[in-house]
Amino acid sequence: MSNTNDCLIRKATKEDIDIIAWTVLTALDLDASNISKEQRDLIALQDGLYHWDNALICEMNGISVACIISYNGAIYKKARAISFKYLTEHFNLDLQEQADETNEGEYYIDSIAIKEDYRKKGLGKLLISYAIALGKQNHLSTCSLLVSEAKPRLFEYYKSLNFKEVGRLSCFGEEFIRMNHIANSD
Repeated sequence: MSNTNDCLIRKATKEDIDIIAWTVLTALDLDASNISKEQRDLIALQDGLYHWDNALICEMNGISVACIISYNGAIYKKARAISFKYLTEHFNLDLQEQADETNEGEYYIDSIAIKEDYRKKGLGKLLISYAIALGKQNHLSTCSLLVSEAKPRLFEYYKSLNFKEVGRLSCFGEEFIRMNHIANSD
């Protein structure tokens, strides 16, 4: 496929749990080759950060090839508490001192990943455009994301999509650049 017109963007469902888990792991540069029961259970947490209610899937010829997880920043604190409690209990992670990734009043792109064979075909731009549109539907003019300082090419890619650097943030033992896309009023 070489055309984003061949792509169907749809709301995720429970059946998409594996690609959502793969997206979260891939976005964090973790091994996503074998999704565990605990990782699936993290995605299934009702009202959690990574629940399928917060995800869109890109399908090509009936195959899920990309996913974006995004949500209204107003749900972040509650969803974070649910997800981080699970991560602490099941993965022995201490996440209590992590900085907030997003805030009320903005739409947040948490994670995005595209299967390798489908990269460089415009799917990332398409999914991000959908997320920005969802933000507008929620009356949120600011769409935000974090990008690792260790990923300068990804930073430049987001800049090409009209995201602007607005600050720096340290979380998960890594330095991130906070970027905002200010939506047009159309």
